[in-house]
Amino acid sequence: MGLRGRVVAIGADAAEGTTGANAAATARVSALRPRRRWLLPVVAAACLAVGMGIGALALPLLGGPAAPAAEEQPGAPGLLGALEAVDFAGEPAGVRVDGAVVAHTWGTETIVEIDGLAEGARYEVVVVDEAGIPHSSGSFTGSAVPIDCRMNTATLRPDATRVEILDAAGGTVATAALPAVVT
Repeated sequence: MGLRGRVVAIGADAAEGTTGANAAATARVSALRPRRRWLLPVVAAACLAVGMGIGALALPLLGGPAAPAAEEQPGAPGLLGALEAVDFAGEPAGVRVDGAVVAHTWGTETIVEIDGLAEGARYEVVVVDEAGIPHSSGSFTGSAVPIDCRMNTATLRPDATRVEILDAAGGTVATAALPAVVT
């Protein structure tokens, strides 16, 4: 008799309450069943542990705040990759704004650290070009904790004259004049 036939016979004997060799086989199958019940949870736990291990190893590569790139060192205005500190002025009482810009081949990166703005209010960072046209660098929402933003605009650094932070109504919250780029 083949495997299928034996399994069917064991099931039939068990249903009829048959004793003997088939009953012994049924007992062996039943004895194995409890040992197998732990197999699925153990395999699932092992998979979970492996996944968590891989995630823990990958986290430093994928997440967390990015450290400044090696090329982001203080430098002359407009020097590609140089971190150029800017001084904001005009912020309301109780608001602190620090910032910098970085010239890139694709545009100007604006880096702003802001504390004290109205929680939940919307703000926009713009880079103003030589013609006085503002170009959006990004937007953010005011928070009860300090805000640290890194945003980009396609405006090239030699064309940028200032950085402004605007409120939802378009009013200027703070502005920073950028020094001219000497080429």
